[in-house]
Amino acid sequence: KKLIVVSDLSDSDLSHSYKEVVFKKISKNKSSFFSQLLSVWRLSKEVDVMVFFHFRWRSILFSLIYKIRNPKGFSYIKGDLSSDEASFIKKIVNGKEKSTGSEWIKYIVLRFIYTDLTSCIDLLTIETTNSLSIIKSIGSDIKVKNVSYSPNGFNQVNYNSSSKKERVILNVARIGTEQKNTEFLLSVLDDLDMNGWSFIFAGAIEPSFNNVIDDFYKNNPEKVNSVEFIGEVVDFDVLTE
Repeated sequence: KKLIVVSDLSDSDLSHSYKEVVFKKISKNKSSFFSQLLSVWRLSKEVDVMVFFHFRWRSILFSLIYKIRNPKGFSYIKGDLSSDEASFIKKIVNGKEKSTGSEWIKYIVLRFIYTDLTSCIDLLTIETTNSLSIIKSIGSDIKVKNVSYSPNGFNQVNYNSSSKKERVILNVARIGTEQKNTEFLLSVLDDLDMNGWSFIFAGAIEPSFNNVIDDFYKNNPEKVNSVEFIGEVVDFDVLTE
């Protein structure tokens, strides 16, 4: 048995942290839906359990291709679903999403995908109880075999709870994306007396957000050393430190 991860990161980025995992690169054009579909098609017969992220039309279609190629395989989608996204799916399935112009065609297709094609999914997990209740309130129109609550976990393998604590707050996220609302954190830090504390932002930074960071430092030059943006960290040993 082996765990295969299809990733858009190079092998050197993660393989040293997960010795038991086999990493395979996705097709050259990682942003192409058809390249990703080809990767799923190619790997399906050698994978017993295939995991997809985000409960969206792409993941549902990928699950369908996987089950066609490997009917005995287990298809799992980790929802990563906000309450807004769950509400949008409910409106689509119930036919209550307002459309203008040619958008009605898109919503008809989406409704077909979320209803008629979701039976190919063996397990869908959702990270918050609010999003879970919204999806479950849709009822049998969504035909996923099992919908369960599974909050995001915490890897304690390299975590030493007995180590000396420092006055550091760590935020790990996709910095500058709408979902993570980094602007709100900066607005709080803008008026905060750090009083010996440090705040570290770890994660890939949206290019458009660099101007926001520059403005923060211009308005708070005394916080250059106490508020840090260290970028994406793929070495978990570094993140643990």
